[in-house]
Amino acid sequence: MPIKENHEFMTLAEAAEMLRLSSNTVYKLCRSGELPSKQIGRQWRIRAADLEAWLAQSHQDPKSRPATGADPLVELRREEEEEEGER
Repeated sequence: MPIKENHEFMTLAEAAEMLRLSSNTVYKLCRSGELPSKQIGRQWRIRAADLEAWLAQSHQDPKSRPATGADPLVELRREEEEEEGER
């Protein structure tokens, strides 16, 4: 899933849209350091190349997968749904 080449850096919202996750989940990934990103003032930016590398690594590295062997993005979406249900 190549990212538009004219976008070297992405906002949290752009990355979230591409990953089909909430901006809050992408924010948590950036803040924890799991997703390579840079904070500039109060805003976060993610290099498109870093996002692609993170996606490729998360799908190839068995250590990055939960014990169930599920896709990490599917697990993140499931966690989001659980959080929504708790509110």
